[in-house]
Amino acid sequence: MYSIIFNRNRSFRLNYSSGQISGTYSVTSNSNIVLNNYGSLSNVQINNNQIGFNLNITDLFQFDVVGSRVQTYQQNRTYIPDQNFEQALVDAGYDTTIDTYIDDSSMLGITQLDLSNKQIADFTGLEEFVNLTDLNLSGNTITSVPLVNLNKLTTLNLSSTGLTVINLSQNSNISSLDLSGNTGLSCVKVSQLIYQQVPSGWIYDNTTSFELECDCPTLSLISGAPVQELCDGDAIQSLVYEFGGTETNINVEQNSIPPGLTTDISNGTLTISGTPIFNSDNYSFSVFTTDGNTNCSQVSQTITLTKNSNSPSLTVVSGQLNQSISIGAIDPIVVSYGGTATALSVISGSPNQNNGTSTIGLPPTLSFIKSGQTFTLQGSINTPGTYNGIITTNSNGGCTEITRTIQIVVTAPDVTNTSTGNTTTSDTSTTSDANTSSGTSTTSVASSSSSYSIDVTATNSSNYTLSGSDRSGNISGNDPDLIFNVGDTIDFVVNASGHPFYLKTIAGTGIRNTVTGLNNNGTTNQTISWTPTSSGTFYYQCSLHGGMVGTITIQ
Repeated sequence: MYSIIFNRNRSFRLNYSSGQISGTYSVTSNSNIVLNNYGSLSNVQINNNQIGFNLNITDLFQFDVVGSRVQTYQQNRTYIPDQNFEQALVDAGYDTTIDTYIDDSSMLGITQLDLSNKQIADFTGLEEFVNLTDLNLSGNTITSVPLVNLNKLTTLNLSSTGLTVINLSQNSNISSLDLSGNTGLSCVKVSQLIYQQVPSGWIYDNTTSFELECDCPTLSLISGAPVQELCDGDAIQSLVYEFGGTETNINVEQNSIPPGLTTDISNGTLTISGTPIFNSDNYSFSVFTTDGNTNCSQVSQTITLTKNSNSPSLTVVSGQLNQSISIGAIDPIVVSYGGTATALSVISGSPNQNNGTSTIGLPPTLSFIKSGQTFTLQGSINTPGTYNGIITTNSNGGCTEITRTIQIVVTAPDVTNTSTGNTTTSDTSTTSDANTSSGTSTTSVASSSSSYSIDVTATNSSNYTLSGSDRSGNISGNDPDLIFNVGDTIDFVVNASGHPFYLKTIAGTGIRNTVTGLNNNGTTNQTISWTPTSSGTFYYQCSLHGGMVGTITIQ
């Protein structure tokens, strides 16, 4: 919407992107105005010269409007701020005085208007000349011109004006049009009728095209190769895409992108980089646009990454390479090798009596058991500390060997001791004699855990909407903070198309710093189930939009 004018005689005039609506209005309350036979304004709020309201034009549109009162409005007169524009009207006999206004009675009687070569920079007011059939604006330097209301035009000259964009979608009666001399005018928005058959009386440069919508989504690869063959463990050649178009968003097909890659969106460019983890021999995923102008088509490009046939492979079959546990048994880690790999080695430490493989940083209470091309690390750790090891492939294919780091953090259980009287006992037993009063001492390990389910949706690129519960009770709204305990199981039920949902250790776009060992991390339409094993601050984050983020506190 461009403007709306309310006159004291209960008439109104509404200018919007597709033309003009006029009629009568009725004031039904201090906050509601009925546009008779057209629609209404509701929730009208006025603060000094600012005004806001919800505009509903039946069967056309409805949206919230925020604007300011036009201080220059005079009833039955049209504001012409450009002095050269008004001087041309005076010279043509349509106006008498240079006072930035023309009487509506004179203006509405004008059907032909020649404003060529008048050095007019601002055509404000021209939108009210609704009875024009012939208009010449050639030779003026124009960045934009309000023509959508002028749907009676049959002849229009905009040659040599420097225009780069113009909307003629509401001017389908034009039979004679001159757009020549505007080499920067690449797109003209027109109606479906004109799009199907451009009139023979239209003159334009060969750089100009006619479309149902202009400034549509664009996507160009400006750096990197979309098809790459890589040894497992090698970084990709970074891919840089440039995208554009009104309110266009860029997306990466997260369900198909290999783990290990990161995406970064900044200043109209998307950069994909990192070292892919080849859990499959081939990955094919797309980069694609969404949103933008209504009549536009979306664009996409495909990226294909293939693992070099000379690559070794190292796959985590089950378990987590990084674990945080209390004293006791670890979650067994099962890995397998393949490709050109012929064996695995664990960087040396004390000999392992099962198969001669050596370890470092891992205690002798853990053992590696080999079965074919599969190794299993299992056992218990009874001393708190941080234990590390590195698994490496041995191969002869010419590609870089693959390494994986193991880290197991072992903590002592939380112990709470309470005692009364003079007698100390262990577990739940009690002793007493004639000279002492009875008492108890109890030892307990905090192990209470619960399960939670949280629905995750998104209706825009600013916030996730969550609904469910956490340790503090019911949660609902945009990007709320969450609180859980170590050992709780949280199911994030995601339904947020175009907004990959990641659980992370550090907030930020891209797919770095993710919580490891989770299925579906980064999904847009599946469930992520997470049982945190250590306390700290974590985050949920959209990999594409920095504002879609919330904090998860594990206590």
